[in-house]
Amino acid sequence: LPDAPGGGGSLRRRALTLTTRPAQRRAEVHRFTHFDYVLGPSKNQTDVFRELRAMLPSTGPSGLAGPPQSACVLAYGQTGSGKTHTMQGADGQARGLVPRALADVFRAACENGALVTLSIIEVYNDMAYDLLDSTRDQAVPAAERGFQAGGRLPPPPGLDFKHGCATALSQAASVSVASLDEAHMVLQMAAARRSTRSTIFNDSSSRSHSLVFVHVRLPSAREPALQLAFVDLAGSERLQLSTVESDVAEESRHINLSLSALGTVIHALRHRANHLPYRTCLLTRLLEPFFGSGGRVLLCVCVSPEQRHAHETLCSLAFADRASRAVLGTDAPVEVQRNQALAIVREAHAVMRAALRDLLPASGICDK
Repeated sequence: LPDAPGGGGSLRRRALTLTTRPAQRRAEVHRFTHFDYVLGPSKNQTDVFRELRAMLPSTGPSGLAGPPQSACVLAYGQTGSGKTHTMQGADGQARGLVPRALADVFRAACENGALVTLSIIEVYNDMAYDLLDSTRDQAVPAAERGFQAGGRLPPPPGLDFKHGCATALSQAASVSVASLDEAHMVLQMAAARRSTRSTIFNDSSSRSHSLVFVHVRLPSAREPALQLAFVDLAGSERLQLSTVESDVAEESRHINLSLSALGTVIHALRHRANHLPYRTCLLTRLLEPFFGSGGRVLLCVCVSPEQRHAHETLCSLAFADRASRAVLGTDAPVEVQRNQALAIVREAHAVMRAALRDLLPASGICDK
């Protein structure tokens, strides 16, 4: 998603044309013209990171010393299209976006004496779980995990959003990491706790959204100089193509609803709607701080090359095309007026309470 006008440099655009031939129907041509990059199957993980690196905030010495920066990278696509591989990857040259970005972060942190912390949250069935919470007993039989036996650990207790998103996130563990190796160990621990299941699309399919938050804080600074969020979204899918088990259907329903809510927010940003529906679901509430003015959002869409997945591929590309037209940092006029009115009401309320306190000191009204 590009910044608002004047908020950053322009990016080169790429067009993509797909031709589909449905059974016993004429060929259909679909053209998408608003992609920043189109990376084919010949590109490896190094090529992908080289192309996308320019869109991430600067991690050089001048970047951390300047104004606070934030960015969010989302991997979107159908189940089995390679989102987790793109984000996490494997060892060596197959490393994904997260390990490669963390290498740049630690390089800048060492040069500036900054502290790097990680928080990792899973959103499963519209419930948020802290995957770095070490207080839960992990010795739970596989039959009680709620997932097919595969060596995965159960998620820890959910975060409480009763008092708002910021309060809930403050409950999540924030682990300080001093090196890239320590960060890899933390990522592996969180991956072992993530909710997965074997489906017809994938032997180990992610059934939740995974959010990795990276904070870089300079010495004696109150606010982080750099905030990054890497979001591995659960795979979008048509329910009739998956199994008919009730728990799988429930997972698919929550996944599709949350992805639909994300699409609704992007649609509202694109059309500068009067209301931005971040509170529709938990996923969009967690992403709201990164969709504001001055932030950067990179949507990496993974698609399947198989003909039988042509419909899902077209839906994913259409989602990406709509997202590329959205503009960040465009506060809706109604939202601005609402915030201004609330500020005036609060100020008037404070003045009235002060006047009552002076006029009726012994009545006790001010304490009620």
